[in-house]
Amino acid sequence: MADSKDDDKKVTIEFAPGAFDNFDGTQEELDEMVAELTRMVEDGTLLEESKPLDLEELFEEDPEMALKLANDLGLFEGLVDELGNDVSFEEIQEIMQAERKSKLN
Repeated sequence: MADSKDDDKKVTIEFAPGAFDNFDGTQEELDEMVAELTRMVEDGTLLEESKPLDLEELFEEDPEMALKLANDLGLFEGLVDELGNDVSFEEIQEIMQAERKSKLN
């Protein structure tokens, strides 16, 4: 039986700077959450219990969250309008907000 190099790899989790800037709990609660997430990554339960995210479905349920997530994933990089001009995430947000307002009126 040959050992696989993949079996030797330890899965880790890293949090981006600012990942918890909007966390509303106490430092103790944040520490507990980070410890739990770390444990789940290490024992594999995070992947076992996770389910794929449908970005289109999220967009229908929570457009702001979907836009933020898409931006964080870099999905807006390189987008251009019909004239070939670069389109920023902020411009996309403004357009979406204007469309929502027009639908409400």
